[in-house]
Amino acid sequence: RGRQVLGRNNEIQCVINYATTGKYQISGSISAQENSSYQGDDIDNENIYPLVVTGASGMGKSALMSACVLTLQKLNFKVFYHFVGASPNSTSIHEMILRSCLYMKDHYLEESKATDEDLESLSRMTTPELFNLFRQWIQNITLAINAPFVLVFDALNQLGHFDLSWLPNNLFGNVRILFSAIDDSAELNQILEHPLRPNRLRLEQLDVNARKEIAIHILAEFRKSLDQVQLNLLTSCPAAYNPLWLALACEELRVFGIFEQVTDKIKGFSDTLEGLLKDILQRIIHEDSYGIARKIELQQMLDRLESLPMLAWAQAYRALKPFLRNCRSNHGVAILDFFHRSISKTVRNDFVRNDETTANSYRQMLIDYFENHCNDLKRVCLELPHHLLEVGEKRKLIQFIRGKNSIHMPQHQKQSYLRRLRCHNICFKKDKQAVICHMCQFKTNGLGQGPFLNRDACIICGGFAPSPKSPVYYCIRHNPHPLPHWNKCAICSNQVQTNMPSMKPIDAKICNMCYGNGSMCGYVGQ
Repeated sequence: RGRQVLGRNNEIQCVINYATTGKYQISGSISAQENSSYQGDDIDNENIYPLVVTGASGMGKSALMSACVLTLQKLNFKVFYHFVGASPNSTSIHEMILRSCLYMKDHYLEESKATDEDLESLSRMTTPELFNLFRQWIQNITLAINAPFVLVFDALNQLGHFDLSWLPNNLFGNVRILFSAIDDSAELNQILEHPLRPNRLRLEQLDVNARKEIAIHILAEFRKSLDQVQLNLLTSCPAAYNPLWLALACEELRVFGIFEQVTDKIKGFSDTLEGLLKDILQRIIHEDSYGIARKIELQQMLDRLESLPMLAWAQAYRALKPFLRNCRSNHGVAILDFFHRSISKTVRNDFVRNDETTANSYRQMLIDYFENHCNDLKRVCLELPHHLLEVGEKRKLIQFIRGKNSIHMPQHQKQSYLRRLRCHNICFKKDKQAVICHMCQFKTNGLGQGPFLNRDACIICGGFAPSPKSPVYYCIRHNPHPLPHWNKCAICSNQVQTNMPSMKPIDAKICNMCYGNGSMCGYVGQ
């Protein structure tokens, strides 16, 4: 994606200057030789401010970031990069920081001062623990290295559960952090208001020469071209300043088969990115003889997956291929998605009824598919909890997370879902404590935890809780039993007597991360 970025040479050079010197300069250039030999000793004690690349949708932020990563790698910089959309779980902020820590472990093991305990528990850490480790390793690496280390985080506005608590409060030495985010987003405002005070590089409109260069290059890949009048007409369109609009327009011209009407085709292009996308999708639907690309019932699609002829799939895929990207799952299964968020948005707004009832009906069909027909357990663990939460199937979600089928679900994801399902009422009258019965305490996997007993698992998230932080109580609404010496086991829900010494239940435990202020109700399920 970043191998051929046209019209953005000044912006790329600006990023290279930032990676080299730690300073944001709008103009000026540094030679490749200076880049590759730079050691950075002269700014060790100066504050470094992150750089955030911003722009409207389709302005080429991700392509620019990709080009910068490739350029920095050619100049022998050590670069960690994370691009949203590159994998099915790339929108997870936990996975993003985990990947960065794994990179630091591989390239800066000694400089990070990582302990054996940190390395051994890295993949099992909770999100807050991982954030703390990231900040500590960044600080240690900053004090130890003499050459720049660049961290690139693309499309922060597309991350799920956006959070900036993983960022250090100050940056200095030879560590550089580069972001990108869409203009006017709440996530961008939070980035700009962070104590690190990031500098902002805003992508402006492409000039006419850059537009012509892009159009000529795209069409030349398919041995096609426009005459000078047509080229001027295309690049003078009101929306041609947007690289995505221009690329989509060239794709439409590439597949247009009536040479005599090319000029009229250009004149008929929509003046907005959303309008052009809608016209393109309408054209694909109109040309689809098998109806696969049409808006058809999801249940019908799921039922016909194996019966549809390969020719039908081949024709639909050929028409849609320019607008798709292939993200392979952990099992190597192809997962197709639209290559740009604008296309997904257009499909939702104009081709799918965007009301909650229709959306939930589709989610229910997907739930049935992942529960009963999908054999890829890792894919099930990734997709099914999300859809169960969206339709409000909280009890079924809890059963799945705490069951055997969630074996491939990372612990931090289990914790995230269960904490969101926890009752947030405050226990003003602490008379009913969460307990585990005599039988369940010696069993395993009752709370979806790892290979340890139920008695050592956190009653909320199932994480390891070797010693009780504090008693866990239920609020009045979730009082499990009205009688004073009776209670219910938090795992099997059987009634237990708390005043029978021989069969007395044990107090449930709660981990440090779920403890909170110590007064929140211990019921999960709301």
